[in-house]
Amino acid sequence: MNSIDSATQTRISFLHSLILLIFAFLFFGAVSVYLGQDANWDLKNYHYYNAYSFLNGRLGFDYGPAQLQNYLNPILDLPFYIFVKYLPPVWVGFLLGGIHGMNFWLLFEISHQVFLSMKTMGRIGLSFACAAVGMYGPGAFSLLGTTTNDLFASIFVLGSLLILVRGLVSHRGQNGAVPASSILYAGVLLGIGIGLKLTLVIYGIGLALSLLVIKTNWIIRLKQLVIWGISLSVGIIGSSGYWMLQLWENFGSPLFPFYNKILQSPYFECVNIAGITYLPKNLWEKLFYPFYFIKFHNTVMEFPFRDIRWAVLYLLLISAAVMMLWRRFGRRVRRKTDRLLPVPPDSKNVFGFLITFFLVSYILWQEIFAYYRYIIPLELLGPILIGVLLSFTIFSEKKRIFLQFILFMAIVFAVRSPNWVRLPWSHSFFGVKVPALEEATNPIVVMVGYEPTAYVIPFFPEQVRFVRVVSNFTNPTCKNKMQAEMQELLRVHRGPLYLLTRRINLKNDALMLAPIEIHVKTEECSTIPSRLDNDLMICRIEKNSAQQ
Repeated sequence: MNSIDSATQTRISFLHSLILLIFAFLFFGAVSVYLGQDANWDLKNYHYYNAYSFLNGRLGFDYGPAQLQNYLNPILDLPFYIFVKYLPPVWVGFLLGGIHGMNFWLLFEISHQVFLSMKTMGRIGLSFACAAVGMYGPGAFSLLGTTTNDLFASIFVLGSLLILVRGLVSHRGQNGAVPASSILYAGVLLGIGIGLKLTLVIYGIGLALSLLVIKTNWIIRLKQLVIWGISLSVGIIGSSGYWMLQLWENFGSPLFPFYNKILQSPYFECVNIAGITYLPKNLWEKLFYPFYFIKFHNTVMEFPFRDIRWAVLYLLLISAAVMMLWRRFGRRVRRKTDRLLPVPPDSKNVFGFLITFFLVSYILWQEIFAYYRYIIPLELLGPILIGVLLSFTIFSEKKRIFLQFILFMAIVFAVRSPNWVRLPWSHSFFGVKVPALEEATNPIVVMVGYEPTAYVIPFFPEQVRFVRVVSNFTNPTCKNKMQAEMQELLRVHRGPLYLLTRRINLKNDALMLAPIEIHVKTEECSTIPSRLDNDLMICRIEKNSAQQ
């Protein structure tokens, strides 16, 4: 009878979870539609082009039209490309928002496991609140339904974390350890995510170190770490192995153009690309960076935003640390708090695991990237961690829940999201109409500068080749194989040449073409209609007489 009851309870729990997942998909899909069509810089530069290039084998045909981002793993962009190709734009936004809404479901499930000691209704209410406030962050909410893939990538992080937390809570592992199967599945899942978006590597390291703080003997901890490393590697190879092989075959580096000081591809300078724009500038900023997010400012992102959850977490972390030290070294305090503290021993293990993951991942983010979009998984988890940290400082469950909801309300009211570019919905996502080019079997379109215009390439005939001689990672003064091949290709080319540009940049682009002895025929320009840009043009260009 007990087994039947248990099986019935499992089915009911599964049904409730499925209903919540469907609700999250529909609700956030609808919110995405309400927010409008995405038209951000990355979409225009590479998210649409990269998928098109991948499916049509253009990696060795075009020369970097999407600039540095041309060489990122394109697999994450395939769903968006397919949606745009076969569905009306509003459905594209709905589906992207629905997929992103899976983060809400994952947050609810994680919270439901973490606060297992609470009564059922209270736990459901708190879990729903944690998920809702997590999704209403300046990063997550503003990027809902967009093509940046940050809310897509966070699914891998939260999914992996959920598997590990469930394994830890279930006590199926020996000596309090996480079951090997949980580590295996979680590692492969996050490894797939890392292979698709390399910036997720900080979360792989964060979870690895979190496995070491679980209270069990050190032999088991090291075994867990080995399983984690192997499963993570399998996932990375599975999702990025093919792309790395393509980069290796074309450019002599599986991570081209990154880490080129080590991998030394002849197609790029012998340097390691590093984004330092948003890194803390001094020790004061390093120590108190979370408080800089209180002010509406673009400290760690292109557009200004405000979020107080990071300052709240910072203060609660210090409070929890002080309380733990006080309990450890104060006998009277320890006797009192041991009696009142509503944190069961099992929960302490989970809490320590979560706190370690959050801290390690945040420190790595701040030291390596400090770019806000890459910390969205932690933004999503912030409300859950607030509840965890309050458990170490507020002994009354009622007072703790009350304070937590007050903090949640303050966070929600204080949030100001960045203003990413959105457009009204239309019958066409891009509205691009390419003018007819001169009849030829091998036309080349040259691109220069840093404008994100590669999204129009899929609308050109397939035989048109695109060559970007000036971009955010190369220019004619660079002495590498890519520049040499591009300039030689243009020198020997006998077919028609064109320049893809914007009217506002026409004169500047002409100056950038001068070093390679190409000039623009400004009288032979045609407009390219587009919903994303209002001044796109394609102009005839020709080589100077010395190159004819």
